[in-house]
Amino acid sequence: MKGLFHRGKLKVKKIQIEKFKRTCTEFNLKYQKSQNIIQEVSLILTALDRHANKKYDLDIIKEFICIFILYTQYMHMDPNNIVDHTFMYYFIHNILTLDYYDKEKEEEVKFHDQLINNINDFLEEIVIRKSR
Repeated sequence: MKGLFHRGKLKVKKIQIEKFKRTCTEFNLKYQKSQNIIQEVSLILTALDRHANKKYDLDIIKEFICIFILYTQYMHMDPNNIVDHTFMYYFIHNILTLDYYDKEKEEEVKFHDQLINNINDFLEEIVIRKSR
């Protein structure tokens, strides 16, 4: 995903952030006719607002989510394709479950910290890109 972002193929329009709920609804509608289920993508906003570095405002986090949505569109991801569904499902699931990990298990702590660090790095890339 990061490679496409750097090549400029995924461009988030201002309206997608302003109409964030609509942007998320369009993604969720992909699953309307699928036997597979997925959690509401907009819930990522709340989870990342709690866990991402506080220097990133809600619009930067919304842009991150919009990039994910655009990526799934760009790659023509199909919720009925198990590989595509698995990617979309775990992208959302892993973020939504950031509060729920065993802090006593080194492997879970490492995964949690790495996920947050990767997301913060991506958010920083968004900020840098916007400043150009």
